Amino acid sequence: MLAAPQNIACSQLQGVGPKTLERLHKINLFRVQDLLFHLPIRYEDRTKISLIRKLKVGEYAAIVGTIIANKVVRYGRSMLYCTLQDISGQLQICFFNFNKQKLQFKLLPGIKLYCYGELRWVGNTPTMVHPEYKILAPNEEPPVAKNLTPVYPTTDGLSQFVLRKLITQAINIAVKNKNLFECFPLMLLQQLNFPNLIDALSFVHQPPAHLNTEAAMSREHPMRQRLIFEELLAQQLSLLELRLVAKTHEAIALPWKEDFTTKFLATLPFTLTNAQLRVIKEIASD
Repeated sequence: MLAAPQNIACSQLQGVGPKTLERLHKINLFRVQDLLFHLPIRYEDRTKISLIRKLKVGEYAAIVGTIIANKVVRYGRSMLYCTLQDISGQLQICFFNFNKQKLQFKLLPGIKLYCYGELRWVGNTPTMVHPEYKILAPNEEPPVAKNLTPVYPTTDGLSQFVLRKLITQAINIAVKNKNLFECFPLMLLQQLNFPNLIDALSFVHQPPAHLNTEAAMSREHPMRQRLIFEELLAQQLSLLELRLVAKTHEAIALPWKEDFTTKFLATLPFTLTNAQLRVIKEIASD
């Protein structure tokens, strides 16, 4: 019988060594369950290749083109600029503080390149600064994602690539343990028209390609509604538990001294209102 996600430590996942484990712990990821509820802060659409001519400034996109020129510019620090061209137009890609052996002598004219990044204006030139890239063979097809790509909160040294791989492992474990991981009875799910927990988490971590990034983030989506309901319910149950615990503790009884109260009120330079007198009686009664 497989273990439930809440009982499997991150150290048991493939690719988790001491350094990766330390970085996971730094952002409070200790168990597979923690990975499942480490939700994306946004999504990237890498499900299609865009034409350069159709890109808009401020837009993130995946493109494929051929390098037709490159140059190194030094303004206090070295910068590598490459001109990338596809059938529709050209743009510039830029790398700061690059390693010459890794980039300058690899990103040469004639190289076919896949890039993903944000289009900006640098001077008067549309530019992708430090895009993610992959050198492609002449006849190689570019990598196209089957789902929207999640972007997670992370820490130094823990890449998005590593987080995605670990969370994919976590989802696979949860799918095999669906009954162990579900906390709501089937009757309640049907009554509220909610999906099961694994389906909801799978959607949030791997939204289908037909959705745009805004729709995938929408709180109105039924899959996200399920997670929101569960979070609010957990919060309410926690508060109820705290209240029950608080009721088991008796407060220290403080004796009421009528003569002390009378003397204190006599020192006040004003007369109390009827409401204030009523509150004093309530306090004495308590």
